[in-house]
Amino acid sequence: MKLIDDLKSDRIPVIAAPLAGYHDPPQVSILVNLGVEHLIYPFISSEGMVKRKIYRDQVMGKLSKWKKAVPKNSVHLQIFGRDPETMAEAAIFLESEVNCDCIDLNMGCSVRKIWKSQSGSFLLQKPEIAIKIVDAVVSAVNIPVTLKTRSGWDKDENGLDLIREAARIGVAAVALHPRKGKSQWKGDAEWGDIAKMVTEINIPVIGNGDIKTPEDALEMVNRTGCAGVMIGRASIGDPWIFARCSSFLTDGVHLMEPTWEVRIDTCISHIEKLVGFRGEKIGVRESRKHVGRYLKGLPGASATRKELVLIDDFSDVKQALLSYRERLLSMGPEKNNVN
Repeated sequence: MKLIDDLKSDRIPVIAAPLAGYHDPPQVSILVNLGVEHLIYPFISSEGMVKRKIYRDQVMGKLSKWKKAVPKNSVHLQIFGRDPETMAEAAIFLESEVNCDCIDLNMGCSVRKIWKSQSGSFLLQKPEIAIKIVDAVVSAVNIPVTLKTRSGWDKDENGLDLIREAARIGVAAVALHPRKGKSQWKGDAEWGDIAKMVTEINIPVIGNGDIKTPEDALEMVNRTGCAGVMIGRASIGDPWIFARCSSFLTDGVHLMEPTWEVRIDTCISHIEKLVGFRGEKIGVRESRKHVGRYLKGLPGASATRKELVLIDDFSDVKQALLSYRERLLSMGPEKNNVN
């Protein structure tokens, strides 16, 4: 089922937030195998797609592999930029050349290098430009357009004003991370802003921010009335969180958390996929940002992580993780779970 249709159904879909630097084909294939239904390809530069052929060719190559990993009818692509015309051109190109079913507008990223390009959440300081971008893209394509943003830049609520205007213009849904752009990820997400938007606009609102457990997901739904929940950073190293949250929201059933053995085996599989996708040298290096999260909370994980950062060959990394798994299993099956 396409995301917009699912958001309008009786269920509460659990969506993987578009995470730049993480949601490549290896990660996506793991998420899909574990039952994730809705993913958004992250962070395509509109400037790059329109003005730089090398960048465009690279993105198109990655997208061809990404599309093979995602469920049918789930080609949802996110673009960012600062110029309305360029954003519209990029959306038109992706609609026609990639045959995507939805375009997402990133106006929430709070990485400093994105601020320097006057994109992402920086646009909340330029609400007139943000609104022009929304209008330009919605008018340019025949497919649904969604918006991902924050509550505002600093003490303002420009993000909420943007959402109100975007709903009027015709976006199909909005994902709100209720923090200020300037604060990045500091402090608690203000879920009350999500509830406010749910009552004020007539399109689905997706809640994003501070969901780390199935109980968090249910609490967000109960407190805000959001049509869907989106999980980002908490899923790094824990791709099982989507199925666990979905089961709890849908049926009230707690799925068991993965055993140590499953976590380590999945970690090895993830590294192997990265090596196949990026080559051994780059794949092993990139895997390090995932490995620490897969092993988080496991006994003796710190020493194993320190060992792995010094290894560059996949076969040696795999053997080190298998040896670590055997040490954990020797502790006894009654201890072989993650609390």
